[in-house]
Amino acid sequence: MTGYGRAECIRADFVAVVEMKAVNHRFTDVSLRFGRELFAAEERVRAMVASACGRGRIDVYATIANAQGQSGRQYVVNQPLLQAALRFACQVTADAPIDMDGPGVGHLLALPGLFVEQTDLRDPQVMVQAVVEAAERALAELLQMKQREGVRLTDHLLRRADDLQEVCDRLKARAPQSVLAYREKLAQRLSELLSQLTPDAQRMAFEVALFAEKTSVEEELERLDSHVMQWRQVIAGGGTVGKQLDFLLQEMARELSTIGAKVGDLDMTQAVLLGKHILEQMREQVQNVE
Repeated sequence: MTGYGRAECIRADFVAVVEMKAVNHRFTDVSLRFGRELFAAEERVRAMVASACGRGRIDVYATIANAQGQSGRQYVVNQPLLQAALRFACQVTADAPIDMDGPGVGHLLALPGLFVEQTDLRDPQVMVQAVVEAAERALAELLQMKQREGVRLTDHLLRRADDLQEVCDRLKARAPQSVLAYREKLAQRLSELLSQLTPDAQRMAFEVALFAEKTSVEEELERLDSHVMQWRQVIAGGGTVGKQLDFLLQEMARELSTIGAKVGDLDMTQAVLLGKHILEQMREQVQNVE
């Protein structure tokens, strides 16, 4: 399921900001975007997020800003390098056999390594703890959003289960009638072929029984009925159920395919096609479920 969370942890001289974004994914994939000074916090945050999210891709961003909200990174002039460059330029100018001008400001600014990042003097453990606290609050906000989406998904998946149950009941009601319809069709064909003779009742009964045996879908319908019941039970149980629902979808699709291969009745075939359409709707939404 999708979700977003953001939180700040304020300290005397800096602010830790953590943002989390979750999107649908078949497995659990936690991606961290932390600065170098926060590497020590990565494993703690990764374990926290992975334990709370059953599956999905979760991107986590953490930054440190100073108390005024600006980036904690600062740059200073490399004084030793600057002084060495000036001395060297003066020496070259003095020793040159011809008159030449000294280096300008533009030359000095282009000097590689003149500006260096000033190492932050804050206590690394204090920053790590601040990031972890902000991550906890951001994760709680993300989970609340995912929970609200889960309520909507639960209602949708249960309604689709009701639709599939109606298809199952329709197939159960039609199955005996399809055998009777076949018997009538067989009797009519025999009458047309043998208009002067009386059809062999025993032979016709055998053909009808053989047809009924080949096209019997009683076992498949019982299993389909059981899978729909398990579907409701899994959803009602809560927790991390995405993989269980994936498995039940596969089993229900298998039963419907077997039924569709067996039956030749138009009404039953239409019911099977409707059932497969409902399963496809369920499959699309299950991808959002943890």
